[in-house]
Amino acid sequence: MTPTRLLLFATALTVGFVAAEPAEAQRRVAPDSLRMIQEVSPMYGPPGTEVTVYTENLPIQAAVHLGVGATRTGFEALFTAEQGMWGEVSGTITIPETAPVDRAVLLVAFDAIFAPIGLSEPFHVTRPDGTLRRTGRVTDEGVECIAFRDGDGYLYT
Repeated sequence: MTPTRLLLFATALTVGFVAAEPAEAQRRVAPDSLRMIQEVSPMYGPPGTEVTVYTENLPIQAAVHLGVGATRTGFEALFTAEQGMWGEVSGTITIPETAPVDRAVLLVAFDAIFAPIGLSEPFHVTRPDGTLRRTGRVTDEGVECIAFRDGDGYLYT
């Protein structure tokens, strides 16, 4: 390479670095890119309940972390699962003692950098006697009965 070409190459490389768009340190997850965890059993119980999770619709990852948490509060990773040959994930997690009984929690699947890739339907944490507490509004959204919408937007009919 001649000195002139080397100088042109170095100039082009420098301009490329200066004009480059800054990258984000962590990707953002759009809500519509999250997939639903297909099977969760049981769907309610007190802290300490063992919950079986199975799904086969998550993006292929080296490892998938399963956790639990409430919306707008954060999640706690509880289990790491390897995906099967076709992307299936199964495991058992225990609902932590710190899970709130006054709101529904979600089971969440994370990728290796802890970005959410899947969510479950709400899991209802109960007291040991099977009762729970919700705060919300009674609405007319029910078909043949009244309905109740809690503070997280979940509809009970």
